[in-house]
Amino acid sequence: MAGHQCGEVPQRIINCDHYVEQIPPSYTWGYNFLIVPFHSRDFGYIIKILPYSPSNTDFKVFCVNDGNGIVDISVQNYVLEERLVPNKGVFDTTSQSYCTIQSNKPIAVMQYAKGHEVDDSYVDSPSTKTDAGLGDPAMVWIPSVAQYLNKYFISNDVYLISENDLFSSNGIYITVLPECFNASGILDNGAPLEADVSKWSAFYCDNITDVCGYGVSIDIVQGPHLLEHTDSTCSFSAVLFGWGNQKGYAYPAGFGMRPIAETFYSIAAIPSSEKLLVDIIVYRSGDLSQTSHIGVMINGDNENILNVSFSTDESSRMLPVPVNMTNLHDKDIIIKLIKSDEVHLGYPFSLLITVNDNGTIEVNSSVAVTPTHCTMTSDTNTPTEVHSSSYINNEEYTSSLILTSISSTVILTTIEPSSSPVSVGLSLIITTVMIGLTAVLFIISIIILATLSVYALYHNKAMAKNSNRGIDNAMYGVHEPPQAKK
Repeated sequence: MAGHQCGEVPQRIINCDHYVEQIPPSYTWGYNFLIVPFHSRDFGYIIKILPYSPSNTDFKVFCVNDGNGIVDISVQNYVLEERLVPNKGVFDTTSQSYCTIQSNKPIAVMQYAKGHEVDDSYVDSPSTKTDAGLGDPAMVWIPSVAQYLNKYFISNDVYLISENDLFSSNGIYITVLPECFNASGILDNGAPLEADVSKWSAFYCDNITDVCGYGVSIDIVQGPHLLEHTDSTCSFSAVLFGWGNQKGYAYPAGFGMRPIAETFYSIAAIPSSEKLLVDIIVYRSGDLSQTSHIGVMINGDNENILNVSFSTDESSRMLPVPVNMTNLHDKDIIIKLIKSDEVHLGYPFSLLITVNDNGTIEVNSSVAVTPTHCTMTSDTNTPTEVHSSSYINNEEYTSSLILTSISSTVILTTIEPSSSPVSVGLSLIITTVMIGLTAVLFIISIIILATLSVYALYHNKAMAKNSNRGIDNAMYGVHEPPQAKK
């Protein structure tokens, strides 16, 4: 979170106001930004820039007003430690300027609305101003163009405690890239938000001939709004704002959370049972100038994982998982940054990778490969290539490789299950005992069956003998004399 309990913008310009913003994760920061002035406040705004990288961040701010360039500033080697230096990375635009920011490394950008007293006409004669005291400081997060979305649903119903102290002015500004610009293409509840092309202004990247976007800042009524682009392949940004009596607010309608400052590689291996590896995600820093650290997240039967190998077109290394897996449950998630080993993955722009609708990946727009580059090593140390599916220990595994960036390096991952000597010894002892018990039970069963068989045979013979004697006596009239009484 970032903000201030009662901040003045600029300093010593009243009134101060409370403002706060939640900062998205640094891996979602971007390289290119478009900033529009706040409608109905014609005395500019302030931009603050924070670098993602500790050093060597270069960026340029280029602002235009009515087609004329008024701000053209380039900053070299912006160091993260300088973020606390007063006015470092802070730019004050004094007019309704449309500003473009370009950086060689990811940065964070905030836009600040100024306090109402910055309006000189209000200071000179506040009683004659129809909008006397309108507005005050507000802070809003500016998403990079890579985080634009196709649609937003918002509600700008903002009310204060007193019915007579409402926000009298509510506005919205839109930014869109040139290839998606269509004055009637952005809809507000089904109708064009601003179909008049003359109301839109152009952004310029380096000079007043290099158009790199369009924007508009207009009033908007309070209530729910569904903002969407008529072209489902296009995206745009929207920022809501409003002004009351010495009050102001501003917030983005929304933005994406795509990994930009870092390149994420996700390799998922889903077994048919709950054994061995379930999921592994590999991620690395997006800084092209430095060797990358590798992080591993494992979810599954963790004690079976001993080593994880990473290889690219430039290097191949095997890194041990640096934690004791045996003390963790199967469903625990392990997140460990392997700090002792660094793997150079090459430059992400060395390969242009495009994921097609049919699931194939085009490398350099010419070579098509299947979207799986995962190799698992079984107990027999026989590598099994995983394409659409494979069998390890008679269990089927499916695998897929997801590249969330359009330019990156393909990773080949090898997973080596371990065999703990302790667990193997216990398994052998238990198996031997079970075999012995089974043999003893089998012998006892044989003895019991033999005893029962002998008894049954003897009993049958005795019964047959007695039966035959009775028959003979009856046939020949022989009667045995009764036993003499004693």
